[in-house]
Amino acid sequence: MNERSPVLESLPESVIIIDTDGRISYANAFAADLFEYDREDLEGIEVTKLLPGIDIGSEPTGPRRGRKADGEPLEVAVRFRTHGDEYIAVVNDLSERTWYERTLERLQTVAAQLLGADTVEELAEACVNAVVDVLDLRIAAVHLYDEASNTLEPAAVSPTLNKLVDGSPSVDGPESIAWKAFTEGEPRGAIDSDETRSYTEDTAVYSELVFPLGEWGVLIVGTTEARPFTEREHRMAGLLATTVTVAIERVDHEASLRKQNERLEQLAGTLSHDLRDPLNTAQMTTKLARNAAENDETTDYIDDLEDVLDRMEQLIEDLLTLAREGRAVGERQPVELRDAVNAAWDTVGSDAATLAVESSATISADPERLRTLFENLLGNAVRHGGDDVTVRIGMFDTGTGFYVADDGPGIPEDDREDVFNHGVTTRENGTGFGLSIVRTIADAHGWSVRATDSESDGARLEITGLTGMARPHEP
Repeated sequence: MNERSPVLESLPESVIIIDTDGRISYANAFAADLFEYDREDLEGIEVTKLLPGIDIGSEPTGPRRGRKADGEPLEVAVRFRTHGDEYIAVVNDLSERTWYERTLERLQTVAAQLLGADTVEELAEACVNAVVDVLDLRIAAVHLYDEASNTLEPAAVSPTLNKLVDGSPSVDGPESIAWKAFTEGEPRGAIDSDETRSYTEDTAVYSELVFPLGEWGVLIVGTTEARPFTEREHRMAGLLATTVTVAIERVDHEASLRKQNERLEQLAGTLSHDLRDPLNTAQMTTKLARNAAENDETTDYIDDLEDVLDRMEQLIEDLLTLAREGRAVGERQPVELRDAVNAAWDTVGSDAATLAVESSATISADPERLRTLFENLLGNAVRHGGDDVTVRIGMFDTGTGFYVADDGPGIPEDDREDVFNHGVTTRENGTGFGLSIVRTIADAHGWSVRATDSESDGARLEITGLTGMARPHEP
């Protein structure tokens, strides 16, 4: 068989080159496998022996009948390209469709298992099992990147590979295709070359195909034969690698959230124990001092001290709320916006203030966290707008957000970014945590929050980025 471009040789498709006499001058390994010929036997034969009645150079017309070496028919699709005086025919096996459908169904089952995994190690094991059981490739491994050693360490290895290389050692050689695939972020493959030696020089793995798993590692599949991987092996292994990468991202994100929640719980415990106990002692001592006071001047000092202690208590409460609300949201449920607003208003509203829910919708949220968000938004409006403030709440017409607007003094334009930071307040006795809590809860839901001015020149707080919502409706 005449030598051709390495590109044609490595293509995961069946490629045949036809000369001006209608005879085959070249066929790659995929074409030989498809029609079940030895490659040397294909050279010089008429292409119509493989594709009876084919009109060389014609436009694709859909499925047509092909013929294997033993005369067995197969259904194929053929498309032509010119190559000088010759034609390149790319042949696709349509009988593969059944295999693809069956394999995709099995991979869907694997995807469900991946979604239920709690650790990256579990994902690696499920991935290797899928390569062996679903793709029918006996050599498979997942290597995860170890930053400390700057190597790709084996996390899961198929039984066959484990026997061949005694546990699949770490990969750190810059010349190995596994390392190149990982650092370059692109799949790599090789057949019986020095580059394939990801493990040891005498390993009986003669063909390798490596897929990067994002920043976490690689999936390696191989064979003990020096052969190219079929198109379907390449595609399905790539699909599996993509699915595993997404699953690893999920597990990694959830692990980060768990660590964050643990830190926040520790902070809440510290605030509750180390600050509340001495605060309670100080408050009790103040009461005793008041009872023992003999003149008005002493009482004035005690009044000032009680104000300071009250502010400390409020500060602790706000810090505890901030720490707890920074956790990942619990199970989201359909919540009617109007109901959450009214429940919050019962807690923070005043008799002289007015609440107007202009429109509502059913939104997906953690009910308790949503109520806390509204308690802080509405409480902020009452504290800054005065007891007789009017607060309006409604949905955007797009259904992707809602607003809380008041007719108070508003927020200066230069302060609208800073008001969501911890400890920032425009009130003399404020703690500066109300809107910080709002942003923390919004972030935990994947929402965004911003401050602007209302139609009455007061403050308007907007929450956006809501998903899975019903259309806005009248309250």
